[in-house]
Amino acid sequence: YTMITPEISEIRDMPVGAFISTVVPQSPASKAGLKRGDIITKVNDTALDEKNSLSSMISKAKVGDKITLTVDREGKELILTAVIEAAPESFK
Repeated sequence: YTMITPEISEIRDMPVGAFISTVVPQSPASKAGLKRGDIITKVNDTALDEKNSLSSMISKAKVGDKITLTVDREGKELILTAVIEAAPESFK
């Protein structure tokens, strides 16, 4: 993902958040319904910004926790739920 800063948000007329560039098949993101081009704007009601990145918010959760994602998809707001899974051995 790439963080959309307030500056980029203003220039590109996009919401501030995490722009999803790739979704790995069978990943928690894929299972939650995220798609390439989605912008995650909140995790559990906390807005994503320079102080709260997507990775920092996810790192606070434990394996098995459910997190709520507020997503902008082509201008429409969606609420998705993801379940935190352990990282595969190949990622450790």
